[in-house]
Amino acid sequence: MITSKKTTKQLKLERYRASMTRYEDLLKTRAFITYSSEALERLNQNMIKLRKDMITGTMQDKASLARQIEEIDRLHATLVKLFQTGPALSQAPGAVPPSHQLASPTPTPVIPTSPRLTKALNLGLLADSQKSEATKKETARTVALFVQTFGDKPVKEITGRVAGEFRDLLFSLPTSYAKGKQERNLNAEVEQAQEFDLPILSGKSVKNHFMRLSALWNQLIRREIAEKNPWSN
Repeated sequence: MITSKKTTKQLKLERYRASMTRYEDLLKTRAFITYSSEALERLNQNMIKLRKDMITGTMQDKASLARQIEEIDRLHATLVKLFQTGPALSQAPGAVPPSHQLASPTPTPVIPTSPRLTKALNLGLLADSQKSEATKKETARTVALFVQTFGDKPVKEITGRVAGEFRDLLFSLPTSYAKGKQERNLNAEVEQAQEFDLPILSGKSVKNHFMRLSALWNQLIRREIAEKNPWSN
């Protein structure tokens, strides 16, 4: 009888220890996700600001540019270290207490990858026999302008914020840009428009670019390639 009671207590103790271990693992995982998410957001904001400053020509001097690039490089290196070797959270800015430190990287679930914009263009529009050649040509032209500005981003990374930045750029481009070869440097075009007070793209032209991208996104949503349409309204 005494042995049975000891066995019962031992089982309860083991279950309690197992529960505590799971709880500690949960705290470590939450700390890792919080810190890495904040670092990713800081990196994203720095890159957005740097790109906007370079496009609009508001970068003050080379020292300011160097500081922003140095901060981006530092955050990038931190994130690489986090995901490769596990974060030394106790040594990082805004770190969690050492008791929550993550000893090794937590396995992340496999998430389906999002196709890049040029591939999505082929999947959602260029391969559609119902669309006219003129529509395909104009949409491909708009996509090429976007890629020239932001790179060939995965569809899921093209948010309303990115759409807003693209709109700002379009309203900074001179009308002569639309008539020439699009391999020209965008920053130089914007600077030239500002320096010589050149006429910029009309609201109608900007709206047409957005309508093409919105129509493309509607196709991507129907094919479950995109979830939301950042170009609508």
